[in-house]
Amino acid sequence: MSNKPFMWRFVIIAIVFIISLVLVVQTFNWYKIPEEKRKEIYSQKEYEKHYKKVIKLGLDLQGGIHLILGADVSNVKQSEKRDVVERIITTIRSRIDEFGVSEPIIKKEGNNKIVVELPGMKDPERAIRLVSETAFLEFKLLDEINQPKVYLFVDEDGNQKMEMPLPPNDELLFMEKKNVDVGTIEKVPFLLKKTTLLTGSELKTANVEFGQLTTPIVGLTFKPKGGRTFAKITEENVGKRLAIVLNGKVMSAPVIKQKIPNGRAIIEGNFTLQDAKDLSLVLRAGALPAPVQILENQTVGPTLGKDSIAKGGKALLLGLILVFLFMLIAYKGSGIIVDLALFIVLITILGVMSLFNFTLTFPGIAGLVLTVGMAVDANIIIFERIKEEKARGNSAIASMRRGFGKAFLTILDANITTLIAAAVLFQFGTGPLKGFAITLTIGILASMFAALVFTRMCFEYLIGTVKIKKISI
Repeated sequence: MSNKPFMWRFVIIAIVFIISLVLVVQTFNWYKIPEEKRKEIYSQKEYEKHYKKVIKLGLDLQGGIHLILGADVSNVKQSEKRDVVERIITTIRSRIDEFGVSEPIIKKEGNNKIVVELPGMKDPERAIRLVSETAFLEFKLLDEINQPKVYLFVDEDGNQKMEMPLPPNDELLFMEKKNVDVGTIEKVPFLLKKTTLLTGSELKTANVEFGQLTTPIVGLTFKPKGGRTFAKITEENVGKRLAIVLNGKVMSAPVIKQKIPNGRAIIEGNFTLQDAKDLSLVLRAGALPAPVQILENQTVGPTLGKDSIAKGGKALLLGLILVFLFMLIAYKGSGIIVDLALFIVLITILGVMSLFNFTLTFPGIAGLVLTVGMAVDANIIIFERIKEEKARGNSAIASMRRGFGKAFLTILDANITTLIAAAVLFQFGTGPLKGFAITLTIGILASMFAALVFTRMCFEYLIGTVKIKKISI
């Protein structure tokens, strides 16, 4: 028998195995370094470059936040309802991308629901504020005449008196101020003109700046048209107070001292640095086209994720050991070849997942464990066929060839049906189920490759080159 079939198969397997092993080592080295340390070592560009070469961990493994949002489209115009959820998703994605969360999942579910998964994020309150903040910015003038009488329209609890009608064309809004001495939030009432002079749609950018005593503020810069409008507003209302209103709350109401021609304004509001950063971020990303409500909020701790990885790793190791032992006991010397093939299958699966930057979830680990058991199916079918041929009195080489030939269609049929089921799971399943489907699919293809190429190569080498007379099976 010629050595050529052995050589080309050996070269293919060696290349696949070496590339997979390098990628797996890269993944393990990446996750050996804590996240905080990685961000210190690598620049943003280097971080993204390295992250694209490793297996991603799903929300259930690295921890993070899972939200389901409901879009309130009751006040949206009929003509805009068709794509309002898509526009909300676009705005939320802009906010998340700017915030820097790696590999977020933001997708529509049903008619008005949105699923948001933020792997690695550990502050649920901040996440909720980030994705659900309407960020509707308005500039309105104070009613200078009636403002001194504002408390006539407010009761002792700080709410508007229903029996006291407001002046025509006015509205009552509040500013929230923290009383440092008592630690309570006080509501300061303002009578504002209903007319909105300028909105956040004309905003070009928003950034954190520092005012007096290094207090964080948010600096606004308008687009050219918005800048001209703002210049006109300030020119015509010098000496009056202009309220900056965000989501129906007064953030500040400074006196206009002079015309502001450069299209810039600031928002003051007793912010912490983190508050100012988050506010500037949502303002830059734009206002949501419709309000959203938090329907479901789940936080997965990183400790739970580490425990899941540890338990999954133990299950995988135990599964490998048991399968190794079974194949050695059941198939003797041929079992050694299968065990080696199984190791190659496992490294190949992890290597392919690293190469294509797939996400590993806890169900994905279950898929790995399942694949370990299924990976020997093809070899068992082949070995049983070879046994049948040996029992008929055929030679070692004839038994091997006929065994592989007769088993091929059976192996192909069995694996195609499993691949169909995996494809359905991937198409209609959520994130974790997709992770299972991906792992299962790669495992099936890798096990077929190992059984039909690697195992056959080993038998052909032993029979054709080493010239063994008897197959230990």
